[in-house]
Amino acid sequence: MADGVRGEQPISFFDAHCTVGRLAVPPPWAPRSPEGLLGAMNHAGVERALVCHSQSLEAHPAVGNERVVEVVAAWPRLAGCWVVLPPTTGEMPPPEQLVEAMGAAGVRAVRLCPSGGRHQFPLGSADAARLLTALDARRVPTLIDLGETSWGEVERIAKAHPHLPLIVLNTGYRVARTAYPVLEAAENVRLEISHYQGCGLLREGVERFGPGRFLFGTGLPQFEPGCAVATVLYAEIPHEAKRLVAGATLEALLQGAEL
Repeated sequence: MADGVRGEQPISFFDAHCTVGRLAVPPPWAPRSPEGLLGAMNHAGVERALVCHSQSLEAHPAVGNERVVEVVAAWPRLAGCWVVLPPTTGEMPPPEQLVEAMGAAGVRAVRLCPSGGRHQFPLGSADAARLLTALDARRVPTLIDLGETSWGEVERIAKAHPHLPLIVLNTGYRVARTAYPVLEAAENVRLEISHYQGCGLLREGVERFGPGRFLFGTGLPQFEPGCAVATVLYAEIPHEAKRLVAGATLEALLQGAEL
């Protein structure tokens, strides 16, 4: 947490892009337990984190989703994010039941991993549309890695589901030319900034689209969190904008999920 000047609310960092649990091929320095993850967060000054479980990303979502519920029950600074699938194969319940189960488990965000390297399902299918419609109806924050989709697909989904807070992860420093038209076309699209570190890029984005369109994230444990923290703290934007980017917007999105 970074203190503000007198009369300003402090900047509290809430990581939108974090994984808990041992990765199959972790970086040598990566924390491999919730305790280790919290230690890395403490070192960087990150107060809270929205976490998926590594088993949800690298094995089966249902297994990892059960584990993340157990983890966040033991570690209140962590908030759970489920990785979800369309109901095509019956591996997960119908979308309407899935969102009810999320609410019962205290989970208020989901992540989609449609690429062949992960869970291999088409975002354009009728079953994916049914899942997205259920999430849209409950305004559930929905995360997707830019490496697993395209800006065209992001825009299509956002326009088809206008109440769905769609958060694009791992947006690099060269994305402005392709991201800006999507941000202009769809107000429910937001960018996570763990890789959004070009010179003046956050300042320009905030001035053009407002601070509510950008969310702090680190990519822990794959990536060291200090660069993302510095991107916010040293951005030439007002203190209140920093506070929103750092975590207040993510908190509002999670609280806005109707679960």
